[in-house]
Parts: sequence; structure tokens; C-alpha cells
Amino acid sequence: MKTPKQLPLMEDTFQYTTHLTLEECKTIAWWIQEENILHGKHMLEKTPEELFSHSKNWCCIIKKNNEPIWCVFLMPVEHWWITLYEWWSLFVKPEYRGQNISYFLTQKMLDNCVNLPLYAITNVPAVKKNNKKLDQHEYTKDIIPKEILSVLEVPWELLDNDVVYCNELLHVLLQQYA
Repeated sequence: MKTPKQLPLMEDTFQYTTHLTLEECKTIAWWIQEENILHGKHMLEKTPEELFSHSKNWCCIIKKNNEPIWCVFLMPVEHWWITLYEWWSLFVKPEYRGQNISYFLTQKMLDNCVNLPLYAITNVPAVKKNNKKLDQHEYTKDIIPKEILSVLEVPWELLDNDVVYCNELLHVLLQQYA
């Protein structure tokens, strides 16, 4: 896995934490709604209470001057025979985009959660680029084994232009069903 030299913008005014308050979750829920309005519905919307609950599984946030500017969550997707974890609601406030924050912190999440079968679903070019740089395995809907596809589509059905990126653990599982 490639590593960035340093986290950009990590001056004294930036904070990294894995703990969220309900107020921060309200801000993030609003961001997601705004992003879906401005750029088409491409992010899973959740209530602040749902985000707060999901943050207990695993989440990561960067704040500047106590305001969230970046976040990612892990959501368990449970099926009777397996639990997978989707990393979702990866969001960077527009004025902080293009500074490798997503790359660095997604890598941190992947490094901290190697024992979980992780995946991300996206059709956003910048997210695809980061996942390729992070050496995540890439799958399209047509090549995912149907046993696993049925689990991935629990939250919603994949679109034809969606790409699924997964870590090594889930990749091995997918290969077993191929």
C-alpha cells in the first residue's frame, strides 16, 4: 500500500478523532443531504441519530476549529451467513477537497480495520482514483458472485456504473465464490 508523506493541513488547528457527538452527526447529515441535492443522489442519507449509532462501529473525523471537515463511517451490512462492512459517507467539505485528506484517512481506516471485510461502492471519479491509489481490489456488478452481490445490495441495489472496491480480506472471499 502506498503511503502519503504527511497529512496535509495538519497544523495545530486540525484535530483527528474517532469519537463523534450528536451535534457533529447533525452537521454531517446536513452535508450529505446538501451533496445529494447539488450533485445528484450518490450518498446514503442517514439521520443524525443513525450516524451517531454507526459512529460506534468505527468512524473517523477531522475537525478544524471544532468544525467537522472530513468524515467516514463503517456500516455493518448483515446477512444471515456473513457480516461485511461498507465504508461510506466519505465526505470532505468542498473548500478542503484536492488536498489528499481522503486518501490519507481512508488509508488509516484500512490499516486499522484489516481484520474486517471492507468495501466501498462508488461512481465518483475522485473516489475511484483514491481507491486505485490505495491498491484496493476493483469489482463491477457483473463480476461479483451472486452470493456476495445479494449481501452488498442489502442497503440498496448497485447501479450499472457503480464500482465496488474491497480490501484484501473481502477480495479473498470473493475469489472463493468466483
